[in-house]
Amino acid sequence: MLEGPGGEVFRSKPLADVTVMQSIAFDSPNQRLFAGQLRAGTPANSGDLTLTQLTLAGDVVGHMYLKGFGHAVSIGAETVGRTTYLWTETDVDSANARGRQIARFRWQDGATLTKDSPGLRSWKPVADGAVFTPSVDQQHGRIAIRHTQAWTAPTWCTARPKESACTSIRSALPDCASASPPVSPATAGPTSSTATASCKKAYWATPYSRSPASPRPGTM
Repeated sequence: MLEGPGGEVFRSKPLADVTVMQSIAFDSPNQRLFAGQLRAGTPANSGDLTLTQLTLAGDVVGHMYLKGFGHAVSIGAETVGRTTYLWTETDVDSANARGRQIARFRWQDGATLTKDSPGLRSWKPVADGAVFTPSVDQQHGRIAIRHTQAWTAPTWCTARPKESACTSIRSALPDCASASPPVSPATAGPTSSTATASCKKAYWATPYSRSPASPRPGTM
C-alpha cells in the first residue's frame, strides 16, 4: 500500500510511446508503476500496445510491446515477491479493437509478446462475453473482470436517422420492448410518453458505433 496523504503523484511526464495513456497500475510493494497505451504507428484496430514501467516519480525505466492484445483500457499489476505480473486483455477483435480474453504475464523489460508467447496465460472467463478488461486487488488477492455479453436485437427495433437498426440500444433494451406499445429506438426520446426512463437513458446515452448484434454491458 502507498503511504501518506492522497494527491497528485506527477504530471506531464513522457511515456515510452507518444500516444495517449489509457490505463495505469501500481505494484505498490515494489514501488513500480505501469502505464498502457496504443502503440504508435500501428493500425487503430491492431490491438498493438506499449507498456511503460515508471518510478513513482514518473521516470521511465522500461517498456514492453504487446501485439494483437486490445486497447489497454484497464491493466492490473500483481506482486509475486520481487517480480511483477501484469494482467491485460488479449486476442484482439479487429472489429472493435478490444480483447476477447484476458492474459497474465511476467514483466520483461524490452520484450515483445503475442497472445501465444511462452509463459503467457490467457483465458476467457465468461463464455459469451467479450471486450474484457481486468483490474487487480492486490491486498485481497482478487481480480475483477469487466466485460460485455452478446445479445440479438429484437425484431421491433427500427433505425435512428443515418444508422443501421438498433445501433445505439444496449442494456435497457428489454425496458423499451416492454413498453405498451413497444417503443422503437427512433421514438425513445425524452418526450416519449411510453418509453421508460431506462429506455430513454439507453437511447440517448449510448454511442453511435453499435451494430445490430453488438454486445451489451454485463456484470461479473
